[in-house]
Amino acid sequence: MQVKKTLLDKVEVSLNKSTQTCKACEILKGNGSKLCFENETIAKEKSTLLGNFWELENKLIGLQNDIKELIELHDHQSKERYDLWRECAQVHLDYEDL
Repeated sequence: MQVKKTLLDKVEVSLNKSTQTCKACEILKGNGSKLCFENETIAKEKSTLLGNFWELENKLIGLQNDIKELIELHDHQSKERYDLWRECAQVHLDYEDL
């Protein structure tokens, strides 16, 4: 009778450990699935952010080119204004000589 009770106790302990192990495995599987989902979400966000980064970089390059063109236009207008001022000064001198 004692041997049978000991055997039953060992079977019950074994079943409890087996059940605990299965529960632990299920928890780990659930955590693994959750982490995979989070990883996919992060990968999508990374892809979106990289796309935004490249779009902003292209806009920045465009703005830098616009600034370069504006500087060139400003320099050209400054030269034209100087040339016009010089011509006006010359006309004024020519007028005084009359």
